[in-house]
Parts: sequence; C-alpha cells; structure tokens
Amino acid sequence: MSSALSSEAIVGLGNRSDYLAVAPGADLQRLTLLADERLVIASIGRAATINEIVTRTGLEEAKTIAVLLGLRAKGVLVPGRAAPPRSGAVDASTLEEVDLEADRKSEILALEGLIDTASHYDILGVSPTAGPDEIRRAYYEASRRFHPDRYFQKNLGSFRARIERLYRRVNEASSVLSDQERRAAYDRANPELFEHFRATPLPISMTPATPTHPMPAANLPPERAAERRARLARHPYFARGQKLRDLAAEAKEAVAKGDLDRAGTLMSQAVQMEPANEELRKELADLRRRQSASRVKQELARGVELEARGELDKALTQYRMAASTDQGHAEAAVRAAALMSRMEGGDLKEAKALAQRAVDLLPKSANHRVLLAKILVQADMKKLARRELEEAVRLDPDHADARALLKKLKWPF
Repeated sequence: MSSALSSEAIVGLGNRSDYLAVAPGADLQRLTLLADERLVIASIGRAATINEIVTRTGLEEAKTIAVLLGLRAKGVLVPGRAAPPRSGAVDASTLEEVDLEADRKSEILALEGLIDTASHYDILGVSPTAGPDEIRRAYYEASRRFHPDRYFQKNLGSFRARIERLYRRVNEASSVLSDQERRAAYDRANPELFEHFRATPLPISMTPATPTHPMPAANLPPERAAERRARLARHPYFARGQKLRDLAAEAKEAVAKGDLDRAGTLMSQAVQMEPANEELRKELADLRRRQSASRVKQELARGVELEARGELDKALTQYRMAASTDQGHAEAAVRAAALMSRMEGGDLKEAKALAQRAVDLLPKSANHRVLLAKILVQADMKKLARRELEEAVRLDPDHADARALLKKLKWPF
C-alpha cells in the first residue's frame, strides 16, 4: 500500500472503505471534465470504495486521490453506499412484472401494511404540532407521489388498486387536518398522539365539530400504543417528510453561520432522498455555486501568499486546485499557467491548456493572449505565438510586452 493510502482516513474523502457515487442529478454532459476526471467517474459505476476506484483507474494513487478531491469539491461526487444484498423471504407481489422500480414496489407494499393504523399525521409525515402551511406542503408532496395521473398508461397490475387506496388515504388525512374543526375533533379523539410532544390537542371549538372516528390505537394499552408509534417512526416513508424538512432547516442554519460545506452536504442528502424535487435541486445547485466560489477565493489567496514567500510548488498546487474547482475562473487558470511556465521542469502542455482556457473565457484580454504566446514560444510553437500576439496588439495597441515580443519574433536578429 502506497503512502497515499497508508492511513484509514483521507482528509476530504473519508476512510478507504467508504463508498463514493456520482451526485444525483449531476449533468456530466454539460460539465467540462478533464480526461482523468472522466476516467475516474467511469471507474465508479453505481458506487465504489476509494480503494476500488484507485485500483480500477490505473492511475497513480496520489493522482487518483487528487482527482477525487477535485470532483468532491465541485459537488460531482457524494458519499455513496453499496447495494444491500438480497436475503430473507420474498413477497410474491414484489415479483409481479409491472412498470415500477423494485424500491417503489417495496415502499408501496410496506405502506399498505400500515395504512389502517397510521394516524393522519403519520400519513402526511408531519408532527401533531404542525401548522397549516406545513400540512399543505406535506400534502402536496404525498399527493404528488401517489396521484394516479403520475402512472398514466403504465402497467401497474395489482399495484394500481394499492396506489389508488394510498392516494385516497392521503386525501382523507389532508381533508381532516386542513379543517380546523375536524382536526380539533380528531385530536381530542386521539390524545395519545400528543404524548411525545409538549403540546395538547386543539381546544374545543365553540361550534359543533364534524364527528371523526378515533384511531384504533386509541383503545390500545399504553405499551402497545408506544410500540406502534415507534414502528411507524422507523418506517422510511413516514420518517421521510420530517427528515427532509430537518435537513433543509439544518442546511439553512449552516448557511447563516457561513459553513457552506456542511450546508452543501446536508442539501445533497436531501436531494438523494427526493431526487425529483426541483426546488431542492435548485437550492443544492445554488449552494454548490457559492461553495465553489468561496473555495476558489480561498485557494487563490493561499496560492498568492505561498508564491510571495517563494514556496512555488505549494503555490502551484493551490492554483491548480482553484482552476480544477472552477473551470470557468480565468484568474485561477492564468495564475496556474503563468507559474507553471516559469518553474524549471514545468509542464508546458498543461500550462498551454490552462492559458488557452483563460483566453477562451476572456477573449478580449490582451494580457491572457500574451501569456499564451509566451508559453507557445517556450514550446517552440512560434507561428501560433505570433498569431496570439498580433491579436493582443489589435486589442491593446499600447501593450508594451505584446509589441516587444512580436517584434522579436518578426526580427529575431
């Protein structure tokens, strides 16, 4: 095992046995990725451990880790997990050939088994203390998941009746909890729902409330009622809505404290739970942009400081990280290219690519074209260098460096 992987933990990535996966919704076609980055992504597949990725890429371990860190910083990669092995008895319904994914079928079957004993609050995934706005949002989310129109022209088999029943149950819960009088009556009939909250059922209305049948659990012994609540709380669907809201709230709090890395991690987890939620995806994209801008700013400042102290190798590392984090940042590309071209044994091919990127980003910058021309001269590509200098002089006729270097190329004696 090389030194790059000699410890259990790798700062910025995790343990060697931790899984990484491509972030949900990441549009790889629209991202400008380097060849090594594409190779690393291709080696991950659905999800893979850091050790597996290093083995598969064929690159040096240190190089692979550097690429992983860059992709992680850009939000392309997120913590993943291996697919759980199949074991235990299989419900025959899960083998029914319908137009539903296996996870979706399992969720529907599990919900069906709890639908009669779940409270209205459980069905919508909110607490008994939820306000009207929270109930409306929860209803919208649940209704969207089980609305029959979502499955139009799909082969659902026996699952069609299950989905329709779930949709009716969601509407029933919303109908009761959205009406103040009916909700008050429901709460009074089911006081055990409030045992774990510092709250009491809604006060008795001055007008007659619509009768509501109590939940079966209201007649259960206390220990059975507690067991039922614990079982429902563990169910992924009922816990999902509250978990999403908790993650969003924690992310917002982290942003307020300036901790964009934590906010991005929390919002990424929320998107993994609800990949189709466009609002969450937009918030995550905005967080990633802010996160990237903040990281690039820090990396450039650190690079400038190191370069001023003469620690050129470390400065170049910072500049390259900034250029990798945000490939649309011209200054990061220019600083990396300029320093690389000045250092003994610098990679002129990479320096040329970075300088060309800066020119492409800001084509009217004479300074960027002069830098590219200087690197082209070092690479003995004088004809191309002359072309860049002529364009630089056209853009800025008084650019002294451009005119002097162009004159030298035209009249080398």
